[in-house]
Amino acid sequence: MSTVYVLCWFDTEDIVVPATDDAPLRIAQIFGQRGLRATFKLVGEKLRLLEQRKRTDVIEALRSHDVGYHTNLHSMHPTPAEYLREMDWCEGVAEFVRREEQGVKDIIRIFGNTPACYGQPGGSWAPQAYGALRLWGIPAYVSASSYISMGGRPFHLCGVLSVSRMQPNQMSIGFNIDTAEGLEKLKRTFAERHEALRAEGGGVISIGSHPLHWILDSESCDLLNWGAGRNVPRSAWRCPALKSPERVEAGFKQLAEFLDFAAGMEGVQFVGAQGLAHQFADKTVDAEISLAELLLASAHVTEEIVFQRVNEGFLSAAEVFYLICAAVAEYAAKRRLPDGVSSRQLLGPVRYAQTTGKISILPLQDIFDAASAAVGYAKHYGRIPSEIHADAGVVAPEDFLATAAAVLQALAMKKEPAGVELRKGRLRSPEIVSEEFAKAAWRWRIFPEDFSAPKLLDLAKLQSWSIKPA
Repeated sequence: MSTVYVLCWFDTEDIVVPATDDAPLRIAQIFGQRGLRATFKLVGEKLRLLEQRKRTDVIEALRSHDVGYHTNLHSMHPTPAEYLREMDWCEGVAEFVRREEQGVKDIIRIFGNTPACYGQPGGSWAPQAYGALRLWGIPAYVSASSYISMGGRPFHLCGVLSVSRMQPNQMSIGFNIDTAEGLEKLKRTFAERHEALRAEGGGVISIGSHPLHWILDSESCDLLNWGAGRNVPRSAWRCPALKSPERVEAGFKQLAEFLDFAAGMEGVQFVGAQGLAHQFADKTVDAEISLAELLLASAHVTEEIVFQRVNEGFLSAAEVFYLICAAVAEYAAKRRLPDGVSSRQLLGPVRYAQTTGKISILPLQDIFDAASAAVGYAKHYGRIPSEIHADAGVVAPEDFLATAAAVLQALAMKKEPAGVELRKGRLRSPEIVSEEFAKAAWRWRIFPEDFSAPKLLDLAKLQSWSIKPA
Protein backbone atom coordinates (compact mmCIF):
# COMPACT_ATOMS: atom_id res chain seq x y z
CA MET A 1 0.00 0.00 0.00
CA SER A 2 1.34 3.44 -0.92
CA THR A 3 1.48 5.85 2.01
CA VAL A 4 0.80 9.57 1.75
CA TYR A 5 2.58 11.30 4.61
CA VAL A 6 0.99 14.59 5.66
CA LEU A 7 3.23 17.14 7.33
CA CYS A 8 1.23 20.00 8.85
CA TRP A 9 3.42 22.82 10.10
CA PHE A 10 2.56 26.15 11.69
CA ASP A 11 4.91 29.13 11.70
CA THR A 12 4.22 30.44 15.21
CA GLU A 13 5.71 33.89 14.92
CA ASP A 14 3.45 36.81 15.88
CA ILE A 15 5.02 38.87 18.68
CA VAL A 16 2.77 41.93 18.41
CA VAL A 17 -0.76 40.77 19.28
CA PRO A 18 -1.12 38.79 22.55
CA ALA A 19 -4.48 37.43 21.33
CA THR A 20 -2.62 35.29 18.78
CA ASP A 21 -1.22 33.25 21.70
CA ASP A 22 -4.52 31.39 21.86
CA ALA A 23 -4.31 30.10 18.30
CA PRO A 24 -1.46 27.56 18.69
CA LEU A 25 -3.16 26.31 21.85
CA ARG A 26 -6.42 25.62 20.03
CA ILE A 27 -4.70 24.14 16.98
CA ALA A 28 -2.60 21.81 19.16
CA GLN A 29 -5.73 20.68 20.97
CA ILE A 30 -7.65 20.05 17.75
CA PHE A 31 -4.83 17.88 16.41
CA GLY A 32 -4.37 16.14 19.75
CA GLN A 33 -8.06 15.27 20.08
CA ARG A 34 -7.73 13.32 16.82
CA GLY A 35 -4.46 11.64 17.73
CA LEU A 36 -2.65 13.60 14.99
CA ARG A 37 0.77 15.17 15.24
CA ALA A 38 1.53 18.70 14.03
CA THR A 39 4.76 20.70 13.86
CA PHE A 40 4.96 24.19 15.37
CA LYS A 41 7.96 26.23 14.21
CA LEU A 42 8.50 28.77 16.98
CA VAL A 43 10.19 32.14 16.78
CA GLY A 44 12.51 32.55 19.76
CA GLU A 45 10.98 35.89 20.78
CA LYS A 46 7.46 34.42 20.57
CA LEU A 47 8.45 31.59 22.89
CA ARG A 48 10.01 33.98 25.37
CA LEU A 49 6.86 36.12 25.33
CA LEU A 50 4.71 33.05 26.00
CA GLU A 51 6.91 32.37 29.00
CA GLN A 52 6.73 35.99 30.20
CA ARG A 53 2.94 36.04 29.81
CA LYS A 54 2.79 32.80 31.83
CA ARG A 55 1.05 30.98 28.99
CA THR A 56 2.03 27.58 30.35
CA ASP A 57 -1.19 26.22 28.84
CA VAL A 58 0.13 26.97 25.35
CA ILE A 59 3.59 25.58 26.09
CA GLU A 60 2.17 22.38 27.59
CA ALA A 61 -0.13 21.87 24.61
CA LEU A 62 2.82 22.17 22.22
CA ARG A 63 4.77 19.50 24.10
CA SER A 64 2.52 16.86 22.56
CA HIS A 65 3.65 17.87 19.08
CA ASP A 66 6.91 18.54 17.27
CA VAL A 67 8.51 21.89 18.04
CA GLY A 68 10.63 23.40 15.29
CA TYR A 69 12.56 26.65 15.00
CA HIS A 70 11.66 29.73 12.96
CA THR A 71 14.57 32.12 13.74
CA ASN A 72 15.08 34.20 16.82
CA LEU A 73 13.43 37.47 15.70
CA HIS A 74 11.65 36.56 12.42
CA SER A 75 11.07 39.72 10.33
CA MET A 76 13.14 42.19 12.34
CA HIS A 77 15.97 43.43 10.19
CA PRO A 78 18.40 42.11 9.30
CA THR A 79 16.78 38.77 8.49
CA PRO A 80 19.03 35.77 7.66
CA ALA A 81 19.34 36.40 3.93
CA GLU A 82 20.14 40.06 4.63
CA TYR A 83 22.97 39.46 7.08
CA LEU A 84 24.35 36.47 5.15
CA ARG A 85 24.13 37.84 1.61
CA GLU A 86 27.79 38.89 1.34
CA MET A 87 29.32 36.18 3.53
CA ASP A 88 31.14 33.06 2.41
CA TRP A 89 30.21 29.61 3.69
CA CYS A 90 32.28 29.34 6.86
CA GLU A 91 31.79 32.96 7.91
CA GLY A 92 28.05 32.67 7.21
CA VAL A 93 27.58 29.48 9.23
CA ALA A 94 29.32 31.10 12.20
CA GLU A 95 27.23 34.26 11.86
CA PHE A 96 23.97 32.30 11.62
CA VAL A 97 24.90 30.42 14.79
CA ARG A 98 25.79 33.67 16.57
CA ARG A 99 22.52 35.39 15.71
CA GLU A 100 20.12 32.46 15.94
CA GLU A 101 21.48 30.21 18.65
CA GLN A 102 19.61 31.92 21.49
CA GLY A 103 16.26 30.82 20.12
CA VAL A 104 17.50 27.24 19.77
CA LYS A 105 18.75 27.31 23.35
CA ASP A 106 15.37 28.61 24.54
CA ILE A 107 13.53 25.76 22.80
CA ILE A 108 15.89 23.23 24.39
CA ARG A 109 15.57 24.91 27.80
CA ILE A 110 11.77 24.98 27.77
CA PHE A 111 10.92 21.79 25.88
CA GLY A 112 13.97 19.67 26.68
CA ASN A 113 14.57 18.72 23.05
CA THR A 114 16.55 19.94 20.07
CA PRO A 115 14.16 21.54 17.53
CA ALA A 116 12.65 19.00 15.14
CA CYS A 117 13.23 21.26 12.15
CA TYR A 118 14.07 24.76 11.00
CA GLY A 119 12.44 27.00 8.43
CA GLN A 120 13.30 30.57 7.48
CA PRO A 121 10.92 33.54 7.61
CA GLY A 122 9.32 34.24 4.23
CA GLY A 123 11.83 34.36 1.38
CA SER A 124 14.84 34.78 3.67
CA TRP A 125 16.45 31.49 2.64
CA ALA A 126 20.21 31.12 2.89
CA PRO A 127 22.28 27.95 2.38
CA GLN A 128 24.62 28.66 5.30
CA ALA A 129 21.71 27.81 7.63
CA TYR A 130 22.20 24.17 6.67
CA GLY A 131 25.71 24.23 8.12
CA ALA A 132 24.32 25.48 11.43
CA LEU A 133 21.57 22.84 11.45
CA ARG A 134 24.23 20.15 11.16
CA LEU A 135 26.09 21.63 14.14
CA TRP A 136 22.90 21.76 16.22
CA GLY A 137 21.68 18.31 15.19
CA ILE A 138 18.45 19.65 13.70
CA PRO A 139 17.41 16.92 11.22
CA ALA A 140 14.99 18.69 8.86
CA TYR A 141 14.44 21.93 6.95
CA VAL A 142 10.72 22.69 6.54
CA SER A 143 9.62 25.66 4.46
CA ALA A 144 7.44 26.77 1.57
CA SER A 145 10.24 28.69 -0.14
CA SER A 146 13.79 27.90 -1.22
CA TYR A 147 16.01 28.11 -4.28
CA ILE A 148 15.70 24.36 -4.84
CA SER A 149 12.91 21.98 -5.83
CA MET A 150 12.94 18.26 -6.53
CA GLY A 151 9.55 18.07 -8.21
CA GLY A 152 7.43 18.03 -5.06
CA ARG A 153 9.54 15.42 -3.30
CA PRO A 154 11.70 15.68 -0.17
CA PHE A 155 15.46 15.74 -0.71
CA HIS A 156 18.67 15.80 1.26
CA LEU A 157 20.88 18.90 1.13
CA CYS A 158 24.04 19.07 3.23
CA GLY A 159 22.83 15.93 4.99
CA VAL A 160 19.59 17.60 6.16
CA LEU A 161 16.16 16.39 5.05
CA SER A 162 14.54 19.23 3.12
CA VAL A 163 10.78 19.53 2.79
CA SER A 164 10.70 22.85 1.00
CA ARG A 165 9.24 24.24 -2.22
CA MET A 166 7.16 21.08 -2.49
CA GLN A 167 4.88 22.25 -5.31
CA PRO A 168 2.65 20.66 -6.50
CA ASN A 169 2.48 18.86 -3.15
CA GLN A 170 2.63 22.09 -1.14
CA MET A 171 -0.59 23.44 0.36
CA SER A 172 -1.40 26.43 2.54
CA ILE A 173 -4.13 27.16 5.07
CA GLY A 174 -4.76 30.90 4.78
CA PHE A 175 -6.88 33.68 6.24
CA ASN A 176 -9.98 32.26 4.53
CA ILE A 177 -10.00 29.10 6.65
CA ASP A 178 -13.15 30.48 8.34
CA THR A 179 -15.14 30.46 5.07
CA ALA A 180 -16.99 27.60 3.41
CA GLU A 181 -15.21 28.38 0.14
CA GLY A 182 -11.82 28.19 1.83
CA LEU A 183 -12.61 24.82 3.36
CA GLU A 184 -13.92 23.32 0.12
CA LYS A 185 -10.87 24.49 -1.82
CA LEU A 186 -8.61 22.96 0.83
CA LYS A 187 -10.45 19.63 0.66
CA ARG A 188 -10.45 19.61 -3.13
CA THR A 189 -6.73 20.37 -3.40
CA PHE A 190 -5.87 17.75 -0.81
CA ALA A 191 -7.96 15.10 -2.54
CA GLU A 192 -6.29 15.83 -5.88
CA ARG A 193 -2.77 15.60 -4.47
CA HIS A 194 -3.66 12.51 -2.44
CA GLU A 195 -4.94 10.72 -5.52
CA ALA A 196 -1.90 11.71 -7.60
CA LEU A 197 0.61 10.59 -4.96
CA ARG A 198 -1.16 7.30 -4.37
CA ALA A 199 -0.93 6.63 -8.09
CA GLU A 200 2.81 7.40 -7.95
CA GLY A 201 3.38 5.00 -5.07
CA GLY A 202 3.17 7.48 -2.19
CA GLY A 203 4.87 10.67 -1.10
CA VAL A 204 4.56 13.72 1.12
CA ILE A 205 2.00 16.52 1.23
CA SER A 206 3.36 19.57 3.03
CA ILE A 207 0.69 21.84 4.53
CA GLY A 208 1.91 25.13 5.96
CA SER A 209 0.09 27.84 7.86
CA HIS A 210 0.34 30.48 10.57
CA PRO A 211 -1.74 30.35 13.77
CA LEU A 212 -2.31 34.10 13.42
CA HIS A 213 -4.53 33.35 10.39
CA TRP A 214 -7.23 32.24 12.82
CA ILE A 215 -7.08 35.51 14.77
CA LEU A 216 -6.12 38.40 12.49
CA ASP A 217 -8.38 39.73 9.77
CA SER A 218 -5.79 40.44 7.09
CA GLU A 219 -2.05 40.70 6.62
CA SER A 220 0.18 39.72 9.51
CA CYS A 221 1.83 42.39 11.60
CA ASP A 222 5.14 41.76 9.83
CA LEU A 223 4.33 43.85 6.78
CA LEU A 224 3.03 46.73 8.88
CA ASN A 225 6.10 46.90 11.09
CA TRP A 226 8.99 45.45 9.10
CA GLY A 227 7.93 45.77 5.46
CA ALA A 228 10.29 47.16 2.79
CA GLY A 229 13.34 46.87 5.03
CA ARG A 230 12.21 49.15 7.85
CA ASN A 231 12.22 48.47 11.59
CA VAL A 232 9.35 50.27 13.33
CA PRO A 233 10.19 50.94 17.02
CA ARG A 234 8.45 48.55 19.39
CA SER A 235 6.57 51.44 20.96
CA ALA A 236 4.99 52.23 17.57
CA TRP A 237 4.14 48.68 16.45
CA ARG A 238 0.83 48.41 14.60
CA CYS A 239 -1.47 45.46 14.09
CA PRO A 240 -4.40 44.70 11.77
CA ALA A 241 -7.94 44.24 12.99
CA LEU A 242 -8.89 41.03 14.77
CA LYS A 243 -11.50 38.64 13.43
CA SER A 244 -14.81 38.55 15.28
CA PRO A 245 -15.22 35.77 17.87
CA GLU A 246 -17.69 34.09 15.49
CA ARG A 247 -15.14 34.01 12.65
CA VAL A 248 -12.43 32.77 14.99
CA GLU A 249 -14.61 29.86 16.11
CA ALA A 250 -15.65 29.14 12.53
CA GLY A 251 -11.98 28.87 11.54
CA PHE A 252 -11.18 26.34 14.24
CA LYS A 253 -14.30 24.35 13.33
CA GLN A 254 -13.24 24.34 9.66
CA LEU A 255 -9.77 23.11 10.61
CA ALA A 256 -11.27 20.23 12.57
CA GLU A 257 -13.50 19.32 9.63
CA PHE A 258 -10.56 19.39 7.22
CA LEU A 259 -8.48 17.15 9.48
CA ASP A 260 -11.32 14.63 9.77
CA PHE A 261 -11.65 14.66 5.98
CA ALA A 262 -7.92 14.25 5.29
CA ALA A 263 -7.19 11.69 8.01
CA GLY A 264 -10.07 9.54 6.79
CA MET A 265 -8.59 9.08 3.32
CA GLU A 266 -6.94 5.79 2.46
CA GLY A 267 -3.22 5.50 3.07
CA VAL A 268 -2.89 8.87 4.84
CA GLN A 269 -0.48 9.15 7.76
CA PHE A 270 -0.03 12.45 9.60
CA VAL A 271 3.54 12.87 10.79
CA GLY A 272 5.66 15.51 12.51
CA ALA A 273 8.95 16.81 11.15
CA GLN A 274 10.94 14.52 13.46
CA GLY A 275 9.02 11.46 12.34
CA LEU A 276 9.36 12.41 8.69
CA ALA A 277 13.12 12.82 9.08
CA HIS A 278 13.23 9.33 10.56
CA GLN A 279 11.02 7.91 7.80
CA PHE A 280 13.22 9.43 5.08
CA ALA A 281 16.54 8.88 6.86
CA ASP A 282 19.56 8.62 4.58
CA LYS A 283 20.30 4.91 4.37
CA THR A 284 23.69 5.44 2.74
CA VAL A 285 25.29 7.06 5.80
CA ASP A 286 28.30 4.90 6.70
CA ALA A 287 27.05 2.22 4.30
CA GLU A 288 29.54 -0.05 2.56
CA ILE A 289 29.44 0.75 -1.14
CA SER A 290 30.69 -2.19 -3.18
CA LEU A 291 33.37 -1.95 -5.85
CA ALA A 292 30.77 -2.97 -8.44
CA GLU A 293 28.56 -0.04 -7.40
CA LEU A 294 31.55 2.30 -7.47
CA LEU A 295 32.50 1.20 -10.97
CA LEU A 296 28.94 1.81 -12.12
CA ALA A 297 28.97 5.28 -10.52
CA SER A 298 32.36 6.06 -12.07
CA ALA A 299 31.04 5.17 -15.51
CA HIS A 300 28.24 7.71 -15.03
CA VAL A 301 30.38 10.59 -13.75
CA THR A 302 32.72 10.46 -16.72
CA GLU A 303 29.66 11.67 -18.67
CA GLU A 304 27.96 13.94 -16.10
CA ILE A 305 28.25 14.45 -12.35
CA VAL A 306 25.07 14.25 -10.32
CA PHE A 307 23.62 12.10 -7.54
CA GLN A 308 23.67 8.34 -8.19
CA ARG A 309 21.33 5.54 -7.17
CA VAL A 310 22.83 2.59 -5.28
CA ASN A 311 21.23 -0.37 -3.51
CA GLU A 312 20.92 1.53 -0.23
CA GLY A 313 19.42 4.67 -1.76
CA PHE A 314 21.21 7.61 -3.35
CA LEU A 315 24.72 9.02 -3.20
CA SER A 316 25.27 12.74 -3.67
CA ALA A 317 27.92 13.95 -6.11
CA ALA A 318 30.07 14.87 -3.09
CA GLU A 319 29.79 11.34 -1.72
CA VAL A 320 30.64 9.86 -5.12
CA PHE A 321 33.70 12.14 -5.21
CA TYR A 322 34.86 10.84 -1.84
CA LEU A 323 34.22 7.17 -2.62
CA ILE A 324 36.05 7.20 -5.93
CA CYS A 325 38.99 9.10 -4.45
CA ALA A 326 39.08 6.67 -1.52
CA ALA A 327 39.13 3.65 -3.84
CA VAL A 328 41.94 5.15 -5.94
CA ALA A 329 43.87 6.14 -2.82
CA GLU A 330 43.60 2.61 -1.41
CA TYR A 331 44.89 1.19 -4.67
CA ALA A 332 47.84 3.56 -4.48
CA ALA A 333 48.64 2.37 -0.96
CA LYS A 334 48.04 -1.38 -1.41
CA ARG A 335 48.23 -1.90 -5.15
CA ARG A 336 44.77 -3.46 -5.19
CA LEU A 337 41.28 -2.09 -5.34
CA PRO A 338 39.09 -2.47 -2.23
CA ASP A 339 36.04 -4.73 -2.24
CA GLY A 340 34.07 -1.72 -1.01
CA VAL A 341 34.37 1.69 0.61
CA SER A 342 32.41 3.09 3.56
CA SER A 343 30.44 6.15 2.49
CA ARG A 344 30.78 9.51 4.21
CA GLN A 345 28.17 12.30 4.32
CA LEU A 346 29.88 15.41 2.96
CA LEU A 347 29.20 19.02 2.09
CA GLY A 348 30.13 20.51 -1.24
CA PRO A 349 33.09 22.85 -1.81
CA VAL A 350 32.95 26.35 -0.37
CA ARG A 351 34.29 28.30 -3.33
CA TYR A 352 34.66 27.97 -7.08
CA ALA A 353 37.90 26.93 -8.75
CA GLN A 354 38.97 26.55 -12.36
CA THR A 355 41.45 24.08 -13.71
CA THR A 356 44.74 25.67 -14.74
CA GLY A 357 44.50 26.06 -18.49
CA LYS A 358 47.83 24.40 -19.41
CA ILE A 359 47.14 21.05 -17.69
CA SER A 360 46.35 18.26 -20.18
CA ILE A 361 48.16 15.14 -18.95
CA LEU A 362 48.67 14.18 -15.31
CA PRO A 363 51.16 11.51 -14.16
CA LEU A 364 49.36 8.59 -12.52
CA GLN A 365 51.30 9.20 -9.31
CA ASP A 366 49.90 12.76 -9.22
CA ILE A 367 46.39 11.28 -9.38
CA PHE A 368 47.24 8.89 -6.55
CA ASP A 369 48.71 11.65 -4.38
CA ALA A 370 45.85 14.08 -5.06
CA ALA A 371 43.20 11.42 -4.35
CA SER A 372 44.85 10.60 -1.02
CA ALA A 373 45.05 14.28 -0.11
CA ALA A 374 41.38 14.81 -1.06
CA VAL A 375 40.32 11.91 1.18
CA GLY A 376 42.28 13.37 4.09
CA TYR A 377 40.76 16.81 3.50
CA ALA A 378 37.22 15.39 3.35
CA LYS A 379 37.67 13.45 6.58
CA HIS A 380 39.06 16.49 8.39
CA TYR A 381 36.70 19.22 7.12
CA GLY A 382 33.55 17.24 6.31
CA ARG A 383 33.42 18.58 2.75
CA ILE A 384 35.12 18.03 -0.56
CA PRO A 385 38.01 20.37 -1.38
CA SER A 386 37.35 23.44 -3.48
CA GLU A 387 40.40 22.70 -5.62
CA ILE A 388 42.79 19.83 -6.16
CA HIS A 389 46.50 20.51 -6.23
CA ALA A 390 48.78 18.59 -8.55
CA ASP A 391 52.39 19.29 -9.47
CA ALA A 392 51.19 20.71 -12.78
CA GLY A 393 48.77 23.16 -11.17
CA VAL A 394 45.20 23.39 -9.86
CA VAL A 395 42.34 21.11 -10.91
CA ALA A 396 38.65 21.89 -10.29
CA PRO A 397 36.92 19.16 -8.24
CA GLU A 398 34.51 18.22 -11.03
CA ASP A 399 37.41 17.78 -13.47
CA PHE A 400 39.37 15.74 -10.95
CA LEU A 401 36.37 13.53 -10.24
CA ALA A 402 35.82 12.78 -13.94
CA THR A 403 39.55 12.02 -14.30
CA ALA A 404 39.74 9.86 -11.16
CA ALA A 405 36.65 7.95 -12.30
CA ALA A 406 38.40 7.12 -15.57
CA VAL A 407 41.47 6.01 -13.61
CA LEU A 408 39.31 3.75 -11.43
CA GLN A 409 37.85 2.16 -14.57
CA ALA A 410 41.35 1.56 -15.93
CA LEU A 411 42.61 0.07 -12.65
CA ALA A 412 39.65 -2.31 -12.58
CA MET A 413 40.81 -3.56 -15.98
CA LYS A 414 44.35 -4.09 -14.60
CA LYS A 415 45.76 -1.08 -16.46
CA GLU A 416 48.17 1.46 -14.98
CA PRO A 417 48.73 4.24 -17.53
CA ALA A 418 51.84 6.31 -16.91
CA GLY A 419 50.01 9.48 -17.82
CA VAL A 420 46.30 10.27 -17.57
CA GLU A 421 44.45 12.68 -19.80
CA LEU A 422 42.70 15.30 -17.72
CA ARG A 423 38.97 15.06 -18.32
CA LYS A 424 36.45 17.87 -18.19
CA GLY A 425 33.73 17.06 -15.68
CA ARG A 426 30.18 18.31 -16.18
CA LEU A 427 28.50 18.99 -12.85
CA ARG A 428 24.75 18.87 -13.46
CA SER A 429 23.46 19.45 -9.94
CA PRO A 430 23.72 23.29 -10.06
CA GLU A 431 20.90 23.15 -12.61
CA ILE A 432 18.64 22.02 -9.74
CA VAL A 433 19.26 25.36 -8.00
CA SER A 434 16.91 27.83 -9.66
CA GLU A 435 17.72 31.49 -10.23
CA GLU A 436 14.01 31.98 -10.92
CA PHE A 437 13.11 30.57 -7.51
CA ALA A 438 15.80 32.73 -5.87
CA LYS A 439 14.43 35.89 -7.49
CA ALA A 440 10.91 34.93 -6.37
CA ALA A 441 12.20 34.61 -2.78
CA TRP A 442 13.93 38.01 -3.03
CA ARG A 443 10.55 39.61 -3.76
CA TRP A 444 9.42 38.92 -0.18
CA ARG A 445 7.84 42.22 0.86
CA ILE A 446 9.75 42.37 4.13
CA PHE A 447 13.03 42.78 2.25
CA PRO A 448 14.32 46.23 1.29
CA GLU A 449 13.29 47.30 -2.21
CA ASP A 450 15.25 45.63 -5.03
CA PHE A 451 16.84 43.13 -2.64
CA SER A 452 19.03 40.51 -4.28
CA ALA A 453 21.62 38.06 -2.98
CA PRO A 454 23.54 36.50 -5.90
CA LYS A 455 26.27 35.23 -3.57
CA LEU A 456 23.69 33.10 -1.73
CA LEU A 457 22.66 31.65 -5.09
CA ASP A 458 26.30 30.83 -5.88
CA LEU A 459 26.78 29.15 -2.48
CA ALA A 460 23.62 27.12 -3.02
CA LYS A 461 25.01 25.91 -6.35
CA LEU A 462 28.26 24.93 -4.67
CA GLN A 463 26.33 22.95 -2.07
CA SER A 464 24.35 21.26 -4.84
CA TRP A 465 27.21 18.75 -4.75
CA SER A 466 25.40 17.44 -1.61
CA ILE A 467 21.88 17.20 -3.11
CA LYS A 468 20.15 13.87 -3.51
CA PRO A 469 16.55 12.60 -3.40
CA ALA A 470 15.20 11.37 -0.08
